Amino acid sequence: KDFVPNMISGVTQADAAVLVVDASLGSFESGMGVNGVGQTKEHSQLIRSFGVENLIVAVNKMDSVEYSAERFNYVKSQLGIFLRSCGYKESAITWVPLSAMENENLVTAASDTRLSSW
Repeated sequence: KDFVPNMISGVTQADAAVLVVDASLGSFESGMGVNGVGQTKEHSQLIRSFGVENLIVAVNKMDSVEYSAERFNYVKSQLGIFLRSCGYKESAITWVPLSAMENENLVTAASDTRLSSW
């Protein structure tokens, strides 16, 4: 019950935000709300409505899609269109492919060649 008020309080003071997106098949689409508004869209709109202009999009679970550059570009394309419609400028969005479970591109640069090659 404390999460939403604390999140709103934090966002109103932030200069930037990190939006974590699930890259796995079906999960990203669910977050985008194929038949309505998904959680990814809701959080993006909330962050922007509180004045946050700089956004880091952490595309997580890249290991579940075999570190596919095509999947990353799909997520970036689909979410990018939506983020621009919310008022984010492309120059203020940083995209980071990563795998938190395998610690790839999280704290240090990716060591798995499937990710570091692109």
